[in-house]
Amino acid sequence: MKYYAFDFGTTHIRLFNESEVLFDEPSLAALNDKGSIIAIGKEARQQRGNRRVVNVTRQKNADLLCQYIDELCRRYRLFRLLTKTGILFTGGRFTEELRRHFREIGAADVLYEKQLWVAALGTQISLNNGYTCLLHIGAAATAIGVFADNQLLHDDTNSYSGLHIDQMIRTWIRRNYSLNITDEMADTIIKTIGQTMAQPQPARMYVQGFDRTTQQIRTFFMDENQFASIIDPILNEWARWIYSFIVHLPSLQEQEITVKGIVCCGGVLRYKNLTRSFQERLHIPFYTVKNPEQSVPAGLMHILQTLEN
Repeated sequence: MKYYAFDFGTTHIRLFNESEVLFDEPSLAALNDKGSIIAIGKEARQQRGNRRVVNVTRQKNADLLCQYIDELCRRYRLFRLLTKTGILFTGGRFTEELRRHFREIGAADVLYEKQLWVAALGTQISLNNGYTCLLHIGAAATAIGVFADNQLLHDDTNSYSGLHIDQMIRTWIRRNYSLNITDEMADTIIKTIGQTMAQPQPARMYVQGFDRTTQQIRTFFMDENQFASIIDPILNEWARWIYSFIVHLPSLQEQEITVKGIVCCGGVLRYKNLTRSFQERLHIPFYTVKNPEQSVPAGLMHILQTLEN
């Protein structure tokens, strides 16, 4: 049986086989006048202003997301004659609807895994050496869990994710400079001055945006300390949530994790000094895995390789 994996993120949808990423594009779809999808991903984003463009993962039901899936299945020929196809998926809000849809379009096997479990496999941390605590902060989801004996014992989610930081940055720029910025500029800001702690000599950069009234291009300087100040409320919320999760664990687990610390992964870990910021707030060791933004893709491909063998 040939297996494929889907990662349904709020911002991006990704499709994998056992060795590579086949598709990694925005969770966007352009619709015609009848409400049917005519373009997905980057192509849909380019049609903003000409067509109605929506995020298929934020709808009230799974109908558009299923249409998006159908287009990917057709484009990459996931279902072929004389070949059984299995589907693994993670993320998203419509677990049962997606499971049913995959079976309806021909999947011989459909598997769902929690994103935190997938991330844990992708980090390759030990899950059978006492109690291990993993914190995953991605673009669309934030979760924490305790593992032991290759099982997820306790877990919890938080409503704030990297997407909310992106929104806070955009809102701050609109309020202070009356500018709208592109997705590319938002990503450049994060990569260049995405700082979580105030610096004595903060790096700074030119930010370019479109005037909300005239649509003319204007620029201004933004620095690391401004970025850190903007996202500080979310860091405080995450710290309170992590603390609450830890202190409500069974005492033996709480004691061991307080000493061993918390392993961190996910795309938001590219922000500078994030683990240090958590350590100063909570007085618990925090560690970042290698290539933290690749934990979920690596975990999905690990599972696919296991299934293929």
